[in-house]
Amino acid sequence: MITCAGGTSHKVDMGGWTMGAHERAMHETFLVIKAAPNDLGSRPLNGPFATADVSVGPDGRPRAVVWNLGTREVTGVVTEFAAIAAGLAVRPENVRSVGVGNPAIIPANSCVTVNCTSVWQRTTIADILIVTAYHPLQDQVKAPCDPLVDRHVGQMNYAWAGSYEGRLAGQNGLKAAVQIRPANNKLFRVKVFIEQNGRLPSNPQVDRTMAPSGATFRWQEHLASKKEDWDLTLQDNMRMKIHCRSRFPDESGRTEPELSGMLERQ
Repeated sequence: MITCAGGTSHKVDMGGWTMGAHERAMHETFLVIKAAPNDLGSRPLNGPFATADVSVGPDGRPRAVVWNLGTREVTGVVTEFAAIAAGLAVRPENVRSVGVGNPAIIPANSCVTVNCTSVWQRTTIADILIVTAYHPLQDQVKAPCDPLVDRHVGQMNYAWAGSYEGRLAGQNGLKAAVQIRPANNKLFRVKVFIEQNGRLPSNPQVDRTMAPSGATFRWQEHLASKKEDWDLTLQDNMRMKIHCRSRFPDESGRTEPELSGMLERQ
């Protein structure tokens, strides 16, 4: 373990490089904010950016794990923290600076946890935190504010807790609502309501306590005559996609229209 400016560095075994190894091997400095533990920096990503490597500490200061997957130690890594207010598009013109981290020294194939020098004064729970880590000369940012395209950019996991409403595609535009509340042990209680007889029922169609996987809650409901596969996926800090597909185990060939729609944070 190596202590350095900006945080603690951890040496890791990067044996078994496959796809992306040749690209990284050409770079002495290859900085990455990982979207997942097995993220080796290949971009673009195919799905939402969701990671535990960007977070806010108990003192209110943002922090990020920054990796150097290059071949040599790099000094003077710059880490910038910024926020985008809920409801605004994730674009550079909407960025509000939160602060910076201390310049970091990161050995090859290692990571450093960088803490922001300032507290994040967020305006709502749905505000987005954007982190950018780069070297001004050796490894520069190419697509600011876009964690799907640029490995230098990270985004804090979306705030799950909240209420969402919208209408389902097809199904005569039935109204749907989702309520998500924190539970114990980093779990969430999820309630799903689907319109019945012209109004949302008082009792939920789904009431479960579970943990998300990345940007998605995924589960299966076992009913008397069928199974339902459900997905709730956060698209950004204001929108959630809902999807349900029914399956009948009796091999009767029966089908039901899939439920699908986009819900807005309320």
